[in-house]
Formats: sequence, structure tokens, C-alpha cells
Amino acid sequence: MSSADGVDFLRERFEAAGHAPPAAPGPAAPADEVAPVALDRDRQLPAGGDSGYAVAGASTSRWDRDSVALAVTDVRCKTEVDFVPRMADALAAAQAPVLAMFRDELEARLAHMRAVVPVAEAYLAAHPEIP
Repeated sequence: MSSADGVDFLRERFEAAGHAPPAAPGPAAPADEVAPVALDRDRQLPAGGDSGYAVAGASTSRWDRDSVALAVTDVRCKTEVDFVPRMADALAAAQAPVLAMFRDELEARLAHMRAVVPVAEAYLAAHPEIP
């Protein structure tokens, strides 16, 4: 990446694809202007269907200046607080008791999947009309 905020990298990717690059992002919004993730209290799921760790209002389908600046700010923040490894550790710690409790069932399911995958692959190889 050519610059700290990723703008040069994105510009190069746009130009390589034959598109005009977006304008360079301006300064990111101050932290107090970034809306927190809202939870749907009835279903205990994050609003918008994400994992609950995305910035509210952020878009993964827009590549405008504000979206890129917001994404860069989000990644910088998560990097500064060591977010990904800490969340992975917390998730693993939460899952460990469940995995231990259902170990036999999970191992049986794994054995079943390992047995049926080669059968499915052989079937697909014998039927090239199936995409």
C-alpha cells in the first residue's frame, strides 16, 4: 500500500480496472460523530444484519470518499486496540465449553461429512452438466 490511508492503493486499483479513481478522502469524522452499532433488543441481533462490530451506517458496497475514509478509520481503531485477536480469543473461550459438551456429536458429524464429500465430488465429476 502506497500511503498510510490506503488512498493510493485504491486509486491504483480503480485505474487498473479502467475507472476514474475517487477523490482522496478528507479527514475522518471525529469519534463522537460516528454512530454506535444499534442492537435489535427483541432478537438480540445487531441492526443491519452484521456481526455487531461494524460502524453504523457504513457500507461495504459504496466506494466513495467518505466510505473509504470511514473504513480506514475503523481498521486503524481496531488495530490500535488489538480487536481481532482479542475477539477471537473471547469467542474461542465462549465456544470451548460447548465444544467439550458436544464433542462426541461433533466428531460424528465430522466423520459423516468426511465420508460424504468424496461421494459428492465423484457424483459431480460424473455429471459435468451440474455447475
